[in-house]
Amino acid sequence: MDTYLNPEHPHPAYHCGRLLAVLARLQRDALGDVGAGIVQRYYSAASQTVSRIVMNSFIYLIVKMATLMATLMQATLHALILKI
Repeated sequence: MDTYLNPEHPHPAYHCGRLLAVLARLQRDALGDVGAGIVQRYYSAASQTVSRIVMNSFIYLIVKMATLMATLMQATLHALILKI
């Protein structure tokens, strides 16, 4: 089965799933394997109460992931500077 992305898909659930996949990828890239990640912890709740989860948890998670990514990038940049 080939992966297919449809940015014009008419259903919001499709785009929420895409957002969840992006957040899971950011978490994996920033922290490695953390065991129970975003999908395992929040999928059930997100599928039952989408609007509340999207407004509260996803925004919080996005900010948290952005902070983690910034810290990781800063450490990487520092390591590269030390090599020069």
